[in-house]
Amino acid sequence: MRDYFFGYYYKFQSATRTVAVIAAKHTGATGAGSSIQIITDKQAWNFDYPVQSFVKLGKDPNAQIGNCIFSEKGVRLSIHEKGCDVEGFIQILSNDPIAYDIMGPFAFVPFMECKHSIYSMQSRLDGTLTINGEIFDFHGAKGYIEGDRGYSFPQKYIWTQNLFDEASLTLAVASIPFGPASFTGVMGVVLLGNKEYRLATYLGAYVKEVGKNRVVVAQGPYTLEARLLDKTVIPLKAPDLGNMTRMIRENTSCKARYIFKKGSKALLDAESPNASFEFEYD
Repeated sequence: MRDYFFGYYYKFQSATRTVAVIAAKHTGATGAGSSIQIITDKQAWNFDYPVQSFVKLGKDPNAQIGNCIFSEKGVRLSIHEKGCDVEGFIQILSNDPIAYDIMGPFAFVPFMECKHSIYSMQSRLDGTLTINGEIFDFHGAKGYIEGDRGYSFPQKYIWTQNLFDEASLTLAVASIPFGPASFTGVMGVVLLGNKEYRLATYLGAYVKEVGKNRVVVAQGPYTLEARLLDKTVIPLKAPDLGNMTRMIRENTSCKARYIFKKGSKALLDAESPNASFEFEYD
């Protein structure tokens, strides 16, 4: 049995509320299965399903787990388990994909522990979710969609994402095993209006500073700083050699500050109360 995981991450963000949904399939030494995780700004739930419940429906992102549908056109949730009732449909009215694969040439390297995909930097949403009687309204809200595949999340990594009124941003920094050695990888996109700025190791990006809930990456004349300002975290399950046995800490909707500069000119300088942040680097 080959250690492997594959999953989609959907984020729905309004002016006041955020919900993230993770649909995954995984197989490892302890067995195979599929799962759905639902994360709000206050709580998270994990639902386990048989591996055969995860059914691909077409080009990514498109799958079904049980009575739940995940696609580029929307997410339908119908989960009624002990301690949690989830029902609703979030329609995705439009998506904003990036120019090309965020992995660049690393997409063709067969043995990397984790490969990343970005399906939409900024989606337009409509619809509601009801979680244990609480209504989450996403009429006129925005969304973000990404995916991961491989066998393990990096042992040390930082990931953050935020949707602004006229912008969207995502950044990942990780220690990447590469044969007998390792390197620090950078992948990031800043979408300002209709212009995409990409920061990536294969384009010369590197980590300038990291630590104490802050990371600064640089590439040519550009620098991007992401600073986590809220230490409230929610535990989530993550893959380790195919099995969802690792616990990570995510701030799904927290306070963070982002500064994106070209030289000394700030192209974006904003503090957000709705940022998503995982700081697994210290």
